[in-house]
Amino acid sequence: MKRTIDYSSSKLLTIATTQDGMLYNYELMGRLLSCDANGVIVYPADDPGGTTCSMANTDFSKARRVVGLLIDEILNAKSNTKLWIGTPYINEDNYSDVVYGTDTNSAYARLVKYADHFMKQSYSSKIYGFLYNQNAIYGDFDASRPITCPQVKLMSDFSNYLKDTYDVDLIWAPNYGIDDNETIRIAAVANTLSCFDCTFLQSMYIDTNVTTSEAMANFKAIVSTIDNNGMLYKHNSDSTFYSGTSKSAMGVVYQFVYDQKDTKFVTYRNDYIGLYCPKVFNWQGLDESDESTCKKQLTEMVKIIDEVWAGIRP
Repeated sequence: MKRTIDYSSSKLLTIATTQDGMLYNYELMGRLLSCDANGVIVYPADDPGGTTCSMANTDFSKARRVVGLLIDEILNAKSNTKLWIGTPYINEDNYSDVVYGTDTNSAYARLVKYADHFMKQSYSSKIYGFLYNQNAIYGDFDASRPITCPQVKLMSDFSNYLKDTYDVDLIWAPNYGIDDNETIRIAAVANTLSCFDCTFLQSMYIDTNVTTSEAMANFKAIVSTIDNNGMLYKHNSDSTFYSGTSKSAMGVVYQFVYDQKDTKFVTYRNDYIGLYCPKVFNWQGLDESDESTCKKQLTEMVKIIDEVWAGIRP
């Protein structure tokens, strides 16, 4: 049976794994899930320098294990949580190994095996889809024929498999506005192909290599994209769209770093208030070394999450 969700009113919360998959105890997880989220994206993440959760790793067993442990913690704290599961990641460092040469078929086979593992678990009825964990499209790309790019072909094949086999969704959260060339790539996929049920755009506001003014230009273009349901062709233009209406619902990622909550995030938060669109809250920076500190910070963050989603200004 199709697990349906209205992405226009979605408020999804990201929770990443650590290497051992045991970041939270029951009380901390319950506190985090007390926010007004209507779903959780669980995705595998490496410690700095790690490659266990890379798509280039031919063995996904560790990624499956840590994601599974985290899902158990989430469902123990809130049993009716709707889940989206992130795939092992593709990035600039590993994409060539993953999707070019003879590895494309094996990458697809590993993704299928990864999805099959979770869809055979006792909690499979709570899985509404998967997050394709790739923030950009790298290397050679023909915007007039995006499906000819092996990376995009892999996205499309995996999306088709999920729908044909399990009738669940595939969502995406690319970085918007790295440069116009990258924006065109994302637009070509989101606007002309049906790989993704929802595309959540990240303005790169928390990226240390992106200035506040650049991030705000990205945000302005994201707003235009959402208002017109078609992704901008160039992120510094308010009027040039790529191939009209998007085939994917278009949403936004709120990016939150705890130590920026009273500075950089305030401006960012004010600008996002009032957007009616699919939303993801992606957070980082809590102090996990001390439980009492983490509890305090979680309580503060949950309050901020709910205020942001409710449209309340600081």
